[in-house]
Amino acid sequence: MNDLLLTFYPSEPIKIKIGINVLTIEDPFHFYNFCQQLQIDNDKTILSRDNKILPLEKFSVYFGDITLFHDLNKIYNKLINDTFVNNLDEFDLKEIFDLTNKVNNVFNKVILDKNLPFSFSSNFDISDLVKDKKIQVNPLTGDRPYDKFRSIIELSSELSDPRMLIFTNSLIYLSKAELAELITFASQMERNVLFLERFESKIDVPEAAANYFFDKDFTIF
Repeated sequence: MNDLLLTFYPSEPIKIKIGINVLTIEDPFHFYNFCQQLQIDNDKTILSRDNKILPLEKFSVYFGDITLFHDLNKIYNKLINDTFVNNLDEFDLKEIFDLTNKVNNVFNKVILDKNLPFSFSSNFDISDLVKDKKIQVNPLTGDRPYDKFRSIIELSSELSDPRMLIFTNSLIYLSKAELAELITFASQMERNVLFLERFESKIDVPEAAANYFFDKDFTIF
């Protein structure tokens, strides 16, 4: 994955690189406003990559506070199913096809034997079959916020999800050592992660993380 550019008009774009990116906002109103804008497509918040504008709702996932409940199966439903389908080989597909035909034959036999006024689709669509099975991801491991951050970043990587991951007020839950480890891990997983923070001044974070600060005058430092 390549770096992203995130623009909050009228300010200059900021680079969301691979790894952890910290954006600290001094003014509470601006912070709240940014949180709202990052959740829906709008004309004031622009996400782009390689000079191409990307719809926010399709290319970012807004998690907010890591301690809140997040339904990962809902967030990643399509990617879960697509990933499973992509991991089926030709022998798996043939076995599923043969079993599906057997089920269809049973359905058809019941309809004919009982003279029922029913019909059903016998088309073979592996995507529909997988969707019907309601495959779910394993629950997040660990109770600490650090463990939850790591699990979400790892899941995003395993599913080859190109979307930027957005969290708010994350640094209050992480020690300096945990933040350093998470920065390294997010880079290894090749994820674009944005930590949106509300503090009065720029936060001291490891150099490996991109670090931006919006003051009350909407100036970037």
